[in-house]
Amino acid sequence: MDDFFTEADVVSVYTREQAIEDGILVRVPYRRDDRQLDLCFTANLFTDYKEDETARDALIERGIRLLQQFDPEDLPGVRKLRVIDADRIWVVEDFIGGPLTFMRPEDY
Repeated sequence: MDDFFTEADVVSVYTREQAIEDGILVRVPYRRDDRQLDLCFTANLFTDYKEDETARDALIERGIRLLQQFDPEDLPGVRKLRVIDADRIWVVEDFIGGPLTFMRPEDY
């Protein structure tokens, strides 16, 4: 991460862990291929999926499949964003194999 910001003056940092502690992000336990994924929903989106684990799991799998597809706009090794449902749900993968965040566009 230091290499990415070598020429920029960082004014403030708000970490993923701070967002979880503040309730902005909700950690969602999810296992795939025998490993635990680092996966969060924004609190705004999680309210719609809190009670329906089947729908939540289907959304997660759809997001993962979309992230695995090539997109020429992806920044190699940095970040991928996929639109799962136009104007409703996005998923972001920070760094290759890094944490996943499911969100509404207005949460970005």
